[in-house]
Amino acid sequence: MRHFLVDTGAHVIRGSNAGRPKATCEDRADATDELVMVFDGASSLDDAPRFLGGRMSAGEYAAKVTEASLQISLLASPEGTAADLLAEANRLLATQITDEFMKQGLIDPPKHHRPVTAAALVRIHDDGTYSWAIAGDCQIVVYDHDGNYTQLRKQYAGEPHEAERHAKRKEIEQAEGRSVDMNHPVLKKLYEDRVRYHNAVYPILNGEAIFDDIIQRPQWSGRDSMENVAGFIAYTDGANWPHFDPLEVDSLATTVIEEGVEAYLGELLDELDSKPFHDDIAIAAASTVHPCDPDSY
Repeated sequence: MRHFLVDTGAHVIRGSNAGRPKATCEDRADATDELVMVFDGASSLDDAPRFLGGRMSAGEYAAKVTEASLQISLLASPEGTAADLLAEANRLLATQITDEFMKQGLIDPPKHHRPVTAAALVRIHDDGTYSWAIAGDCQIVVYDHDGNYTQLRKQYAGEPHEAERHAKRKEIEQAEGRSVDMNHPVLKKLYEDRVRYHNAVYPILNGEAIFDDIIQRPQWSGRDSMENVAGFIAYTDGANWPHFDPLEVDSLATTVIEEGVEAYLGELLDELDSKPFHDDIAIAAASTVHPCDPDSY
C-alpha cells in the first residue's frame, strides 16, 4: 500500500556576498505527495555564460530546468526510481543546454561553463518502498517514528574540494587584508579543477550522458522499505552548520524533527548573520501518511 507525503517545510534562502544578498539564488526546494527534492545550482563565476537571454546564471538555469523536468520524467518513467527520474531529467537538461549554447554561438565550451546542479530526491512508490538519489553535495536524512535518523549517503562529494577552496579563501583574505569571493582568480582555478571530478568521481546534473550510469551506483542511490519511516529531510550544502563536518547532522536532524524546518533555519541564520559570505540554502522536509492508519493524519 502506497504511503503519501505531507510537506512540512520547503524553504529557499538567498546567500550573502560580502554582507549583501547575492544577485541570484541558485538553490530550489519542493515537496509533493510523492517527491521530496532540493537542487543546488553552481557556476556563478563572472565569466560563465548566462542563459535565457542573460536573465539566469548557469547554476540557476540548471536547477530550474531540472526541477521542471522532473514532472516530465514522472510521465516518461511512471514506475521509475529516484535515480531513474534524475537520469531522465539530466537527458532533458542536455537538450536544453545544447539549444542555449547554439543560440549563443558557443561550440564545445569548456566543461566548467556547462550549467550544473547538485540534487537530492526521494520518491515514494506504490509497493510500500521509497527510493532516493543524490547528485553532488546535497544530502538526505530519513527518520523513524521514534526520532531515530539516518543519513542516506555516507560519501560526501564536496570534500575535500570545498574544504580546500574555503581554506584557500581564508588564506588569501589574511594575506591581502580584504574579503574575497569565489571569483578571485586562485579560487576560480580551484573550482575549474574540481569540475574534472563531475561525473567521474561523483554524479552531477550537467547533461553529460555518463550521469545515467554513475547515479545508479549504490553510494549515490538506493531503495528501501517504508516500514516505520516517519519522514525525510533533503537539503543543500548551504543548510549545513558553519564549520560543519558534512557527515555530522545532529543539529539539523534533531531540530527539524522536533521543532520543524523554520526553527532550524532561524538558528542557522542567527549564526550566519555575522559572516560576510554564506551560500544559498535550500531544505525540504515531509512526513509520511499511511492511508490505512487514521492516527497518521
